[in-house]
Amino acid sequence: MSKGAKDMPRFELKKYHKNRGHEGEGFDCELWMDGVLVAHVTDEGGGGAPLYHWASREMMLKLDEHIKTLPPEHVPAQFGMEAYDHPIDRESFIWGLVTQHEEMKRWKRACKTKTLFRLASDGADKWREMKVPFSPAVAEQLRKRFGDDLVCIINETIG
Repeated sequence: MSKGAKDMPRFELKKYHKNRGHEGEGFDCELWMDGVLVAHVTDEGGGGAPLYHWASREMMLKLDEHIKTLPPEHVPAQFGMEAYDHPIDRESFIWGLVTQHEEMKRWKRACKTKTLFRLASDGADKWREMKVPFSPAVAEQLRKRFGDDLVCIINETIG
């Protein structure tokens, strides 16, 4: 029996700090699953894999079991390379969470002064912005103008 979206654990990063290393950006954070600390995670930005300081062996095993259930990440063809599927491992999993965390920070910052929204006709990875602060009147105007093509107003979904 497959798990539904409601059965999937909820992951979040807390105490996240970005840093610069010798080979690029790194970070330091706490990884939480369903409100329980999993590990302190550090990537020194030196080109190696992140280091995990596990809260317990049980939490390490729970994370590994969850990662095994994830479908591989599809990497599209680019720069003369063919497309391929990359299995998710701890490193790609934590970097995926870091990417989501950074994107959420950008969205929250933009939502302070702009209205952000998605249209179905633009595709799943694109969003638009209006250079006006969000308000119920702006939301009503967007719904009236775009109708069923309006997927969501990001300002309404970001808390």
